[in-house]
Amino acid sequence: MRDAAIYLESIGISSIDINMGCPVRKVCKVGDG
Repeated sequence: MRDAAIYLESIGISSIDINMGCPVRKVCKVGDG
């Protein structure tokens, strides 16, 4: 992930969205998160 972030920064990307999911039961039980 570090190497990818360095590469993306080098080509002008200024932010990365890292979605780690949501462990809340009401979210997980419907396949979201």
